[in-house]
Amino acid sequence: MFLRIVIVVLFLISAYMAYGFYHARNAFFEAYETPLQYVIGPTDADLKIVEFMNYGCDKCRNIHPNTMEAIQKDGKVRLIIRPVVEQGDWSEMLVQYVYAAGEQGKFLEMHEGIIENWPIDDELFLIKYAENLDLDLDQLSRDVQSDEIKELVKINQDIFIRWQLNTVPTFFVGKAAVFRPRVESITTEEWLEKFKKARAGS
Repeated sequence: MFLRIVIVVLFLISAYMAYGFYHARNAFFEAYETPLQYVIGPTDADLKIVEFMNYGCDKCRNIHPNTMEAIQKDGKVRLIIRPVVEQGDWSEMLVQYVYAAGEQGKFLEMHEGIIENWPIDDELFLIKYAENLDLDLDQLSRDVQSDEIKELVKINQDIFIRWQLNTVPTFFVGKAAVFRPRVESITTEEWLEKFKKARAGS
């Protein structure tokens, strides 16, 4: 009888672990799936990177310029930025504006505008910046409040939570590596080396 109980317990533990692995694996690959208007880099790229970040994170903002420089130098990397909400409605609104700008082909421009002009605590700045980007402000206003954009924000949060990432920035580099920078900045050369290792599968 005792042996049967042990076998059942072990089976339940194995099933629970398999279930958790299955969902974590799905979340990992789901992170690479996003509409093209939110993807940065060439269509013939042979390496994809996913970045989970928050606009209030100093390290996230510090790392961004060298990340972009490395991607441009490499020429074969695609970047998927997944901004996550730290807390409160304002953080969510920032992300909604970035995705809404993406609907008009200006995802990266709005993303970098927030980074370069941080701190931003006024929606009027976002509207003026969007105007400088020649965005259709009526469409932008509709998209910011659309269910589709809000769902994109929710998907980012769901993946971030399911993977228990906890900290930003966190990068998925290729389809195997999870990279959490411990320093405040990463050089372009360090990024290029990471791209090389990711392609080699190490």
